[in-house]
Amino acid sequence: MRAKKKRQLERRLSSLPKHYPDNDVLIEALTDTKLGNQCGEYLNRLGYKYRGFLSLSVLGEYNLIVFRDSKTDEDVDYALRFLYDMIKRKKIAFGCPKVSTYEIIGRMRQVETRLESLDALHLATAVDNGANVFVTFDKTLMNSKRLEKEFHTRIMHPRDL
Repeated sequence: MRAKKKRQLERRLSSLPKHYPDNDVLIEALTDTKLGNQCGEYLNRLGYKYRGFLSLSVLGEYNLIVFRDSKTDEDVDYALRFLYDMIKRKKIAFGCPKVSTYEIIGRMRQVETRLESLDALHLATAVDNGANVFVTFDKTLMNSKRLEKEFHTRIMHPRDL
C-alpha cells in the first residue's frame, strides 16, 4: 500500500468513535441466536463505523471461557480463529490496564456497588483508555446511568449501534 493512501486510511480510522466490546459480546457472537446475530452485526461494523479496541482483560476472559467451556478441539479452533480473524481484518487495537485504571475501579465501586470484579476491570480499562462507548449486554452496567455520567463513556447494547 502506498504511504499516502495508508496515511489517509489511518486518519479516517482515527476519527471514528472508540469502542470497547465486552467479553460477552465476543462470546455471544459465536452463537446462532438472535443476540448472537446482533453481536456479530455490531462486530462487523468495527473498522468501518467504529474504531475497535479490546482490553487485555477481555482477551484473557475470552480465552478462559473458550478453553474451559469448549467440548472439542474444533470448538477451540473455531473460537480462536474467529478472534484472530476479527483482530486482523478489523484492525482491532488493544488497551491495557494502567495504575490509574485501578483508581478508576475504586471510584466506580462507589458509584455502582453491584459491579463484579472483571466487569469493573473491563469498563475501567475502557474509560482509562479514552473509550467513547463500552459495548455490553450486562444488565448491571446497562442500567447504571450514573457510571456513564460520572466516567463520560456510554454503555450500550450491541443492538443499539
